[in-house]
Amino acid sequence: MWRCGEREEEEQERKKESDGFASPALDLSRPLLLTSSSFEPPPNQTLHRKKAPFAAGDPLAPPWPAAAHLLAHMGNANASSTSSRESSSRTSLDDARFLWRRLPAASREQPSTAAAFALLQALWLPDPVAAWGVLKAESSSFGGGDGALAALAARVASGLRARVAAVLPRAFTRLPLAKAAALLGFEEGEQGASAAFEAFVAGKAGWEVVSGSVLALPRPDAFVSSSAAAAAPPPPSAPSSAAARSAAAALAASEDELAKLSKYILQLEAGA
Repeated sequence: MWRCGEREEEEQERKKESDGFASPALDLSRPLLLTSSSFEPPPNQTLHRKKAPFAAGDPLAPPWPAAAHLLAHMGNANASSTSSRESSSRTSLDDARFLWRRLPAASREQPSTAAAFALLQALWLPDPVAAWGVLKAESSSFGGGDGALAALAARVASGLRARVAAVLPRAFTRLPLAKAAALLGFEEGEQGASAAFEAFVAGKAGWEVVSGSVLALPRPDAFVSSSAAAAAPPPPSAPSSAAARSAAAALAASEDELAKLSKYILQLEAGA
């Protein structure tokens, strides 16, 4: 009887963990989220998409660092800078989106959490210029350059810049310099933006500023090789003597059959 009760308690504990957000796990993972260098989401959490948001007394309510949690997911998404990882990038943004849906009103009303959601909206579109605008306008909400939120926001910015830099050569061969700077987060008039943008362009192989106002971009190697392969005519293949004889025999047989069929049709027409 005692063993039966113990098994039931174990089953209940497992069900709580599988349903997500077991309080002891969150209490232990809160400092882990703020101090971990990998910025991975806390353990024992599953974001069920069809469940209603938690009540104010549940683990996601303050003081749970909802903004840091959202930024961590967005940082994981922006770490995918190649097309082969595009699906994992969208999955990480999905994780952030469903986390927002689970947050109680008290957490959503916090300025840092609201700023993180505005950034998520821009990344989801995706709209890099809007994302840079949120990162700069809400810098004070993200810690003003200090602390865990600032480190997470800097990781999102670094990943966003890397993704845009990887996409630009695949979409453009020439781009106005001001437009390229805006997409990469270097706004005109911002202190040090011009020098930082010039240093960024200088560090990219094949990137070149033309006439002081146009950015010339190289075509990706994979695209060039695939285009050249598609444009090149197939190499001529010399058929073997056996294959040539087989083809000639098939052609002669076809001509004989055609001659017999023509003769038969002429006989039918004459008889008619």
